[in-house]
Amino acid sequence: MGASTPTGWEFHVHEIPSFIRPLFSETWSRSIDTPFSAKGSGNIANVHSTSLFAPVNTSLKHVVTIHDLVPITHPETLNRHGVNWHLRMLSLALEKAAAFVVPSVATYQSLSTYLSGNNLSKKITIAGGAPSLPPPNFTNSLELDEKRYVVFLGTLEPRKRVDALIEAVSRLEGFSLVVLGNPGWGGVNPVKLARLYGLPSNRFHYLRNPTDQQVSNIVSKAQALVLPSQSEGFGLPLVEAMALGTPVIHSDSQALVEVAGGSGITVPMSLKSELFVDGICQAIEEVEKNRSNYASMGLSQSAKYSWGNTAKVIWETHQGL
Repeated sequence: MGASTPTGWEFHVHEIPSFIRPLFSETWSRSIDTPFSAKGSGNIANVHSTSLFAPVNTSLKHVVTIHDLVPITHPETLNRHGVNWHLRMLSLALEKAAAFVVPSVATYQSLSTYLSGNNLSKKITIAGGAPSLPPPNFTNSLELDEKRYVVFLGTLEPRKRVDALIEAVSRLEGFSLVVLGNPGWGGVNPVKLARLYGLPSNRFHYLRNPTDQQVSNIVSKAQALVLPSQSEGFGLPLVEAMALGTPVIHSDSQALVEVAGGSGITVPMSLKSELFVDGICQAIEEVEKNRSNYASMGLSQSAKYSWGNTAKVIWETHQGL
């Protein structure tokens, strides 16, 4: 954003320290305004919040990024506190924000439906994510059999369906699974799941808090990145994998289908649990047979996403207020 600041505009970043975020979260969710100031910037006219963790202030032109509407479309996949907080912050944003930015057509449609159902009308702009991982550097990578493993990348929550992926890999002789990501809510423990489904420790690797370089190394050498999520607002792991030349396998969550653009393999969630797992197995086997084709299609699809374009769209949104 800073590198593409339009003439006549100034760009300032305000980052809330982690130790005080709970206080701000409670304050903002109760509609208590927080004054903004920035050294040397004079009065601020526009504010952009990159999530619903947003101090929506009626005296400013405020744009809020909404990454997904999971608390509304799939509330059962979140805990009660998370749902209630998101609904409070969404209600506040809908009342006071001047415009919204969403990452995908799927999220645009969900938000538009929600707005019309509440007799509201707001400007909504689509600006998705883009690949940002560094190039692979294999000097410090895990000891893995090249191309004979699949990888999951993301926060570990029930809606991500890591359990189905672990069960699928346990059925595929000769394949390993690498899980990259931090725990979210819901107590999803990939190590315990691997034991439950009989995936041996020599075929299962869990890396918590991976660096960007580690993610790049591991994803680039994988047979495929698998994202069997029940719901997503965008699907950045797909874009990162495709940009590294790694095929992608994903559920038929609308946003994932949109982001992959037909370059990967879709496994329908409408299948019963057992058939969903079978579908993941079949997709992994299919990718192994035609990896170069899927890799090529993914590279072409990932080229459609750039942070430069995203910044341009967001600046245009602010300029149009």
